[in-house]
Amino acid sequence: MSPPVLKSRGRAIPFDRFIEQSESVYHNLISKAYHVEDKLIDQYLVLQHKMANFGVGLFVNNVYRFHESKSLVFNAFQSNLFHLHSARLLIRNGLVGSAYPILRLTYEGLIYAKYCSVSKDVKLYKRWESGDHRLSLRNDVLNKLRTPQIDELLGLWTILCRVTHFSTYSGQPGLDLEYTSS
Repeated sequence: MSPPVLKSRGRAIPFDRFIEQSESVYHNLISKAYHVEDKLIDQYLVLQHKMANFGVGLFVNNVYRFHESKSLVFNAFQSNLFHLHSARLLIRNGLVGSAYPILRLTYEGLIYAKYCSVSKDVKLYKRWESGDHRLSLRNDVLNKLRTPQIDELLGLWTILCRVTHFSTYSGQPGLDLEYTSS
């Protein structure tokens, strides 16, 4: 089955039909081309869900004494499960452009959680806890790190920001495989 086009015999097809046809094509393509990776992602999400279910009891009942930032860490861990699942569904259906903001949110949460869980300074955690909308991953975390080498962290953050802020890099690349496979 080839990807649908917006026009059929010179006439526009309804958008909902176009999306349904595109989703079917991409879902089949990814299922075939990335079967092994898809199974690994399934296993990872199931494992993460089991860990979250086990960990919630430890956090809620204060079985272990955790760093003050435990709510941020648990929030990042638990929401990561749902964010990755949602991004995966979008990508499997050919809606890669819509998955980028979710992947950026996931990455941002994990970096904040790691930083706040090892930092002796709790100021950043307190700002997160209070809902400070001026938090900046680059300025508040990445630019402050001296070790380990963070070129890869910065590189991925730059890419995720480029495709999630309205720019020439953002948006849906297209649903026609002819234009998206290069």
